Formats: sequence, structure tokens, C-alpha cells
Amino acid sequence: MFFRKTRKRVAQEVRTRAGEDRIVMIDDFANFFGLQSRGAAQMRGNGCLAITPDEVVFLMWLPRRDLYIPRQRITSVERVRSHLGKRIGRDLLKITFTDETGNPDSAAWFVHDLPAWEAALRP
Repeated sequence: MFFRKTRKRVAQEVRTRAGEDRIVMIDDFANFFGLQSRGAAQMRGNGCLAITPDEVVFLMWLPRRDLYIPRQRITSVERVRSHLGKRIGRDLLKITFTDETGNPDSAAWFVHDLPAWEAALRP
């Protein structure tokens, strides 16, 4: 019950922040595998991942973490089998980007309908 309410609340928060009509793709049960710059010790976690014309937005349920990646900073989108030494036996969506200081970084998620996510993120 708690996770269902959290999932719904966070998805609504993403829709409100991004603007319902601006969302290109959304997965309210995406599994985050971490941010490269924070290292391998991070915990995986579920959250809501969305794409708008301007950015990729991820709000993790617990612990609460927010990640915003401007689309113009994305340098590549690819499928990987693991990220930061973590794997689940399925392909993951990996986004490589330049952070606000100009350094390369990456993040990966397990998402439903991976081919659609890849297509939505590629120019």
C-alpha cells in the first residue's frame, strides 16, 4: 500500500513539474542503477522517469533523489547489461551526458519498452 501511494504521488509530481502535455514518455516504475559520478556504492531504487522535449527527469521514491538531465547535454543513449557492477539479466537504458560543470557522467535504468525509450531519446 505504501509503495503504491508513493508511486502514484511521485508520478503526479513529475507530471506537475514537467507539464502533462509536455511528457513524451513516462515510466512510473523505472529501476535506477545509479549515477556514475557517485560510484558503485549507491543503492538501486525505483522511481518515475520521464522525457520532455527539454529534459530527462527522474524522481526516486526512497531515498528521495531527483535527477534532471537537459537533453542538449546528452551525448549518447545505449543499451547495457550492467551499470556500476549492478545487473538484473535484462538490458538497461544508459544515458551518457555532460554535467553542469562540463564533466562526463552517466546513469542507467531498467525501463519497460526499452526500444521506445531509445527512439524517444535519439534525435
